[in-house]
Amino acid sequence: MRVHGQGSPLMLEGFTDPVHDSQRIFRQILEAMSRPGSVVTLDPLPAAPAGLHRASFALCLALLDHDSTVWLDAALQNDAWQHLSFHTGAPLVAMAEAAFALIADGHDLPDLARVPLGQAEYPERGVTLIIQVDGFDGPQPRFLKGPGIDGTASLAVRGLDDAFWTAIAANQHRFQLGFDAVLVHDTNIVAVPRSTIVSTHPAEA
Repeated sequence: MRVHGQGSPLMLEGFTDPVHDSQRIFRQILEAMSRPGSVVTLDPLPAAPAGLHRASFALCLALLDHDSTVWLDAALQNDAWQHLSFHTGAPLVAMAEAAFALIADGHDLPDLARVPLGQAEYPERGVTLIIQVDGFDGPQPRFLKGPGIDGTASLAVRGLDDAFWTAIAANQHRFQLGFDAVLVHDTNIVAVPRSTIVSTHPAEA
């Protein structure tokens, strides 16, 4: 279903029940964050505008509001941004000021060395990256350990540039500073919080 936005083209409808649906999605985000590397399915979900996976749109509807600064890569600054702005009111800012960063294609990442990492007094100001990928059935698994993981967990992402894993390797030496990441494909999400240690071999995890 589409709804009219004042001065805007027809907008896709957001959550059917904004309060309860946002709470439900937020609980599922917390589940993913508490179990790094695990695939969590968000369902049911509204239709998403062009350029966004359904889970990405739902994450934004649940997490963004007038006080949540967001950076979008260029591929999302048309139809997708009109929908996000209409439904959330979140201000679009430069990467250095962003609380959230939405990345359309894991093959084409921004410079992750310039994302906000928080400060010693305010580590929570590190950015949360929402990165769309091609799937969680890739040929090269990574091995995760840390809080929320019993031993090690394996994660094989398809459609994610190696620059992400390079940035994660640097990230894990900064804790409590750093960024958190949520990888998205279709209706599924996987969290890689800043507390997670990632390696290429299970013996190293």
